Amino acid sequence: KMLRTVTSLTSRGVNSFRFSSRVSPRSSFPTISISNRHFSTKKAPEHPGIKSFLDYKSISADAELYHKNSEHRRVVADAFLVRDLYKNMCALETELHQLRHERNTVANSLKGNVPADQRQKLIETGKQLKQSVAAAEEKYESVRVQLEHEAHKIPNLTHPESPIGPESNAKVIDLVGTKPAMMKEEDILDHIE
Repeated sequence: KMLRTVTSLTSRGVNSFRFSSRVSPRSSFPTISISNRHFSTKKAPEHPGIKSFLDYKSISADAELYHKNSEHRRVVADAFLVRDLYKNMCALETELHQLRHERNTVANSLKGNVPADQRQKLIETGKQLKQSVAAAEEKYESVRVQLEHEAHKIPNLTHPESPIGPESNAKVIDLVGTKPAMMKEEDILDHIE
């Protein structure tokens, strides 16, 4: 009899799979049995380094469509706020790239032979740019987090042919199977009951 255990980490904890291989008395072929046990009661981190993909560009381009879709699905979400935050984040990103480029230019100019008076000015400029970059990064990260938070509230778009409104607006596209003949209409329960 051969026994092997494989352990893996999942979102619900640690799984252990035990594989045992043995020859069945009824046949000459080996059989494999698998058992699955959860050993850990610790909760796994909610987002262990996994970022969701949100199409901010699409939401910004069709903010009106996403806003109407949210209203029809009765979800409290503001696509216009997401659009404004995305534009703000793009502007901050451009500013941040420009500041980093200036900082790198100043740092590269210090590598060569520079007179002492110009060197001191470049060092002061470099320090100011370093502080500006840190402040811009902090502001950018704040806007990015707020944008992601607001964008997660926006629901997926519904199909254009989906009826909007109460259950009476629903269309039957196809029925699968038939009602059993022995059941009475009042005995049949719907999915809610």
